[in-house]
Amino acid sequence: MELEAALRTSKWEERVPGKRKADSESVAGQDNSGSRFKKAKLDDATEEIGGKKGKKETKDKKDKKEKKDKMVKKVKKVRRTKEEKKEMKEKKAKMELMYQLGGISKK
Repeated sequence: MELEAALRTSKWEERVPGKRKADSESVAGQDNSGSRFKKAKLDDATEEIGGKKGKKETKDKKDKKEKKDKMVKKVKKVRRTKEEKKEMKEKKAKMELMYQLGGISKK
């Protein structure tokens, strides 16, 4: 009994962590229009309009992911083996020789 009466006093409630004034029994004449009630009303209002906001956020996340994917693709280089490099050089030399002889035209 005495402990409950002590818990109801405003000084004691300020010292107890995790205990809110609004959670305790309401005192006569106390208005329950505290900030958390106002916040709840604001949340309800944003939920009604909030459909657009949610879609915009997901679109932004998608765009960021696409940009990141593009950056990763730019960084990746094609690794060629020594044989492939040698083949490419031979092919290039052959094309250059054909061009010099007049067999083909350069693009």
